[in-house]
Amino acid sequence: MKPAHDLPVEDRLVPDARAADALGVTLMTLWRWTRKGVLPVVRISNRNYRRVGDVRRLQRPVFLDGDGVASVADQEVADDR
Repeated sequence: MKPAHDLPVEDRLVPDARAADALGVTLMTLWRWTRKGVLPVVRISNRNYRRVGDVRRLQRPVFLDGDGVASVADQEVADDR
């Protein structure tokens, strides 16, 4: 396995607390998203991490359908002003 500094930025791992802070959500929200398949978790020695690429993907708007399943918008939401 490559050392962390040799990995592309998108594949590097960040702790849950840092991912939650970057997304502006709580740790509980991260776990809800994990259960729904929105945000995968990487467990190493009983600690939870998220891939930078997955966190960045969710920094775009997320929409819930009628069944509570989240999807990420492919484009920015247009401002109707």
